Amino acid sequence: MNLFAPSLRSARNAAVVATCGFAAIAVFELALAFGAPMGHAAYGGITAQLSAGERAVSVVAVIVWLTAGVIVLGRSGVISVRGHAQLFRRGTWAIVALSAVAALPNFASESPWEHFLFGPAALALACFCVVVARSATGTPSRDYSPER
Repeated sequence: MNLFAPSLRSARNAAVVATCGFAAIAVFELALAFGAPMGHAAYGGITAQLSAGERAVSVVAVIVWLTAGVIVLGRSGVISVRGHAQLFRRGTWAIVALSAVAALPNFASESPWEHFLFGPAALALACFCVVVARSATGTPSRDYSPER
């Protein structure tokens, strides 16, 4: 895999892995939104039960991370939506930035969950999204075949 010009296959594989990561985060945030006592792994890890405001933020986070998955899949060509190539291209770079910035408070957190799991996971997701964003195109060429 060439990170400077990833192949379509590499981009698609990276997009699927990133989307699985985004989906896992969305499921975690959804559990928090519904009141699961997992606050020690989020929002600084201060309490097990989140406040109503933090639960509302988790609902928004579910939407953000699921949207991120759709954008990355669209950029890589896994899903096809005509006329939105520019949105997928710019959106993928925005997700790279969002994931990289999301790593910072996680690494700074006193919560071991955030510090040792969510910080590295956010950086890994940013790296997978860089591979997708750097790919030559999000649409397969006519001579594309899965063996490539």
